Amino acid sequence: MEYIYMILNKENGKTYLGRTKKPGNRRRGHFSELRRNVHNNPRLQAAFNKYGEPAFIFELIDSVEDGKSKEAEARWFARYNCDKKLLYNCNFETYGGPGCFGPMADVTKKKISEAIKENTRPRAYAVLDEMLLEGMSLREASRRTGIGANTLTSYKKERATKEGFNIAHPQSKASQDRVKKFAEAFKADKSKALANFASFGISRKALAKYLPDFGINPKEIRFDHWRTEAAARADAAVQMALDTGCSAAQAIKACGAKNSAYYRRLKEVKLERGLLLDHSATV
Repeated sequence: MEYIYMILNKENGKTYLGRTKKPGNRRRGHFSELRRNVHNNPRLQAAFNKYGEPAFIFELIDSVEDGKSKEAEARWFARYNCDKKLLYNCNFETYGGPGCFGPMADVTKKKISEAIKENTRPRAYAVLDEMLLEGMSLREASRRTGIGANTLTSYKKERATKEGFNIAHPQSKASQDRVKKFAEAFKADKSKALANFASFGISRKALAKYLPDFGINPKEIRFDHWRTEAAARADAAVQMALDTGCSAAQAIKACGAKNSAYYRRLKEVKLERGLLLDHSATV
């Protein structure tokens, strides 16, 4: 399906006609360029600058089968008699023909590129400020403002380089908070903190990145020691269950073992005992 759309100026009734297969993308593209004052239609851009964004609405006015939008667009141009007093379009070619400008020289293209950056930068910086104040993610900020996430990322890096200004992603901030809780627990009781490491919901990478902020060298975190203790608890629980006949749940709780470690060790013990029995039978 293809569509004919209009960008209508509610203040004076003039409109811009176009065709597209993806209305949402086309709308965002038009208004993004208009906000940055870089739209390739100077007549529409001038009107946008004069009346402001609230005066303009994007509406679908026709839909046709794929491959028939050129003819449909031509019919809509004809309804307006190709009259530039009624339309903002610079031309009425249905194949994206000659625009309002002739071919641009490389120098002109470069100037336009720089102008786009200069118009985008203040808005991007303002969005970065909003991200910092509201804890927005790049995706959410992009959705709200119409500025691409990649564009925001590039200006985020630029600003960090120029001003030493950096924004912690909400996920990074949450990860840092979790590492802080682990660091506090580790200072209070190393063995207990390591034994309950999984409950903090943090990765090894996050530990290496944020632990120094809380006065702990990541090399102090010895997970081998934690594994040894966990294995010992699991082994004790298995032995208790086999020797006393209590339930697995009772043994796990009494020995402070983890379910997964308990059943892994139980399987190993059963396998070991089975092998011993087989070996004794062959002697």
